[in-house]
Amino acid sequence: MPDNGISYYLQNHSFHIFLPSFLVFQNSNGSDVTTSLIVAQVFDKEHKHVLRDIDELSCSDNFRESNFGLS
Repeated sequence: MPDNGISYYLQNHSFHIFLPSFLVFQNSNGSDVTTSLIVAQVFDKEHKHVLRDIDELSCSDNFRESNFGLS
């Protein structure tokens, strides 16, 4: 059974967050993914605002395209 969680390390602390299966699923490569439509629905936001916020993230274009690219 998949873990459906994300682990990260921040300021000398390790965290693990469990994500609901309706928010994150595994693609054909076995990577955990979601879609902007799912994010909008789960968090009760307009899809156009989710897309806007992804576009306005303060990160490099390369990171944004690699992690939030069109599918």
